[in-house]
Amino acid sequence: MSGTDDLLAAASGTPLQGDAGKDRAEVTARETRAIRFRIAGLTYDQIAKEMGYSDRSTARDLVMRGLRRVQVESSDELRRLENARLDTATAALVPLIAGRATNDNIRIRAIDSFIRVSARRARMNGLDAPLEVQVSDEWDTRIAELAAQLGINDPTMEPAGDDHLAP
Repeated sequence: MSGTDDLLAAASGTPLQGDAGKDRAEVTARETRAIRFRIAGLTYDQIAKEMGYSDRSTARDLVMRGLRRVQVESSDELRRLENARLDTATAALVPLIAGRATNDNIRIRAIDSFIRVSARRARMNGLDAPLEVQVSDEWDTRIAELAAQLGINDPTMEPAGDDHLAP
């Protein structure tokens, strides 16, 4: 069934037949489950195994169809999805940082990872202050002075000919 057929059937309330004859609700539930696995960081191979598919392409198709269906192309929705992933990572790191790590090396690595997750979140959500760049007229002034010494009226223009290079 084409994408247009899917839209027409969805609008009319007609159950769609796809994914081995399952109705729309079952297909949507499988897509949602696949997306949740992907959010949790599982690979397509892992999702396929978890959901009982023989290869990764079916799992990838489920995720892609589901994402198109819920239209997460918007930057706000993608940001929400990435924030959920960062929340999951943070939740896993906090106990290690709080002293439940089995050794200091693991704790130090968890702190480093936490800092990177936090920096990613700040960049993504615009929490970092914008970098301020000051442009100086110092170089323009120096170029104009050198141009005047060389007798060039317009410092952006190259002198004509090679006579300025003669000994």
